[in-house]
Order: sequence, then structure tokens, then C-alpha cells
Amino acid sequence: MGIAKKPWILLPLLAALALPAAAGVEYRARSWQEGEQKNKQAESNVHASIEGDKAKILFEDSGNEMMPAGSYLLTTDGGQTIHLVKPEDKTYGEFDLEAIFQMMGALSESGMMKFEIDNARVESLPSGSGKTVAGVATEHARFRTNYDMTIKVMGMGRAQHVETLQELWYSEALSDAAMGIWLRKEPPKTNTELDELIALEVGKIRGMPLEAITRTTTTGKKGKQTTTVNHTLVSDLRQGVSFPAATFVIPDDYRLVQMMPTTGMMAGGQPAEQSEGGEQESEEEEGGLLGRFKKFGKKNGG
Repeated sequence: MGIAKKPWILLPLLAALALPAAAGVEYRARSWQEGEQKNKQAESNVHASIEGDKAKILFEDSGNEMMPAGSYLLTTDGGQTIHLVKPEDKTYGEFDLEAIFQMMGALSESGMMKFEIDNARVESLPSGSGKTVAGVATEHARFRTNYDMTIKVMGMGRAQHVETLQELWYSEALSDAAMGIWLRKEPPKTNTELDELIALEVGKIRGMPLEAITRTTTTGKKGKQTTTVNHTLVSDLRQGVSFPAATFVIPDDYRLVQMMPTTGMMAGGQPAEQSEGGEQESEEEEGGLLGRFKKFGKKNGG
């Protein structure tokens, strides 16, 4: 008996052929900062194209001169390697925020910088019900992190207590690895015990956050408090999108350049002045390695 007499055998094959080759996710997201230390460089609007392990994060508007409007982040391996591409001057280079914090650890080991985190604690807090974000039903999670931090550069430094309250509205349905290069659940690593504690709690979440609010309160040695709020919100989300192959390819005529600062660039400058009691007066007065590191971290979401 021939196949022609069994047309139902062809139905699964025909259905498979009717499906798109890949189902991607497209969204827009706004990130901004509030508080006494509001930093306009932390503000951005991006247009993201995600397909499995591939992602393109286009900066439509950015206060960060390192990532101007029109530039984009690109990965094809789920975020293991990320390139910052600048069409305006036809250049691209590897971009790794984690490397900044790893560099900080290396400087600490070299004796140039002493960086310590003590009394770290991360706890999951009771959370309410989720809400709809960008047309997607989400679940809600809250975390509180506390630690004491001491940073010294050439004998000059500051001690402070840091408390962070983090709220996430996330969807388990959005789990493509490349989603995580912009919609991060965890902060950049510090190469301290804090990383493991955060991973133990926040790592329990499956999926990606569509809205994240992080309120950080820093208390200095003299009791002065500074609070900053970072907010990221996704909008215009579409699923089941197909993208042209060229979306995730760097043009052949673009040249490779170095994007990351070197240790020497970070170590320049004069040591900060020290106030009575050993604490630096303010973040604006910090200089040398510590000041440059903090400024660079702010520019890149740190």
C-alpha cells in the first residue's frame, strides 16, 4: 500500500515545514537611575533582538559615551563572548564588564589596591504576586543584601556599609541564554564570597527579569547615607520573531580594536586626599585608581 493512500503520514511533515526556522524575541528596554547620586550615564534605551544563543542589543539612546546611540552589543554564544560594535567608525571589540571586576581583584592581589568585603549576607524576602509586564505574566521576587566594604589605595581609602534591596518581575517562559546579556538577574561579580551568596539565592530564579528595581543605600564611617535606585523596564516585547542571518554578524569591513581599559589606564592619577579619621570626604573628591575605577563602573552599569 503506497504512501499516497495514507495522507495523514504527511501531515506532521507539512506542519513542521510551515513553522519558522527559528523563534526569537524582540523587545525594547529603558534603564535609568534615581537618587542623590543620579548618574545620567546610566540611562539608556535599547532595542534587543534575541534568538537562542544570539543577541543584538542596539543602543537607541545612551548617556554613556562608550556606548553611543547606534552602537550595539553582539553575542552568538549566549553571552560568553560579547562584542561592542560601533558602525559609525566601523570598529568592534570584546566587551566584558566582568573583566573590570576581575581586574580589580588582580590589583588587590598585587598590593596596589586592598578590597575587602566582610559580614556579607543575602536573604530572600517575602514577595507579592506578579504583574503583567510588556504583555507577559510575571512572578515577583525580592532580595536583600548587606555587607561591609573597605577599599584602600596606597593607604588611602574608605569603609562603608552597603545594603541593597532588589525586586525582580520575571518570566520563566523567557529563558534564552542570550537574554541575560542585558536583562541581568545578578550584579557583576566582585571575586569575593558575596558572589557565591548572591548566586545561591538569586540563582534560584528561572527565566529573565522584565522589570528590575535595585535600591542601594551606602552608609559611610561618619553615618552619612547615600541612596541610589537603578530601574530597568522592558516594553514592546514580541515573541516568535524571525531575524535575518545578518542581524547577528559583524560586517567584514569592520576592524577589531581594544575596548577594555588596561591596568595602566586605571592606575593613573594622584592618590585621593584623606579627611580626618581616614575617610575620604566624598565620592566626587576621590582620585587615583579608586576614583577612576568607580567612574568607569558607573559608566557601564556598575
